[in-house]
Amino acid sequence: MVSFLIPLDPKTYFRLRLNDYIWNTVYFAVYFTIAFPFCLLALYGLYHEALFPSMRVMKFGVLSLWITATSVAFVASLLVGPYNELLKASVIVPTPLMLQVRLAQIAKLLESVPIAIQIAQKGNCSPLERTIDSCNRECRSLRAMNARLAIRAAEAGDPWKRKLTTEVRKAFSGLRTYELRQAEKLPVSQACKAQIAFVSDFLLRRGASNLPQVTPPKKPFLRTLGWELVLIFGTALLISAVLLIAIWWFVGKG
Repeated sequence: MVSFLIPLDPKTYFRLRLNDYIWNTVYFAVYFTIAFPFCLLALYGLYHEALFPSMRVMKFGVLSLWITATSVAFVASLLVGPYNELLKASVIVPTPLMLQVRLAQIAKLLESVPIAIQIAQKGNCSPLERTIDSCNRECRSLRAMNARLAIRAAEAGDPWKRKLTTEVRKAFSGLRTYELRQAEKLPVSQACKAQIAFVSDFLLRRGASNLPQVTPPKKPFLRTLGWELVLIFGTALLISAVLLIAIWWFVGKG
């Protein structure tokens, strides 16, 4: 869902390299010309199915809304996803939102380390070693990305270099390496220990913390779930409304 906000972020358009954006848009226009009619056809089919359900399961309001919203979001991602990649390739330095999306995978992997440690403490280190290997590959990918961004920022000038450094450290500051230190104490292979050392060093150098995660006060489950559902349904309905208006206009013109 967060990736849908990248084209709506004003910071994205203040950081564009216009020449690259124009050329990338020309290439994207070819894809858009091919994909847009198919997306409209799919959305029209979803619109028709929502109004005149052919399956009994689609007659249940909440379930029908959920399936329709999920399907609309998937169809929309066929256009929004490539456009996001266009924007990422066209900015001087990524926006904080782009960095947040890019770090989502390593954050997810780090969150799975404590569970893998619990399994390893019972004698099975394989899940932990697989998780660490995934962290290693992701960090090497991030290192290559950071090298490209550093070159791009250096070409743009010192203000952009400072902005990139500040925002990268702020983005990495939300990551924790404390569990990696605990994993290193377990009887894992030497290759795994080397990977743990590399991942920890890479993250700490870029602003991650080696302190344990502070557990926030527990919130009532139903209240938390309610707000999450409202956010998901609200975003899905907004996207659906915009796309359905486009379908209505397109059909009306036809």
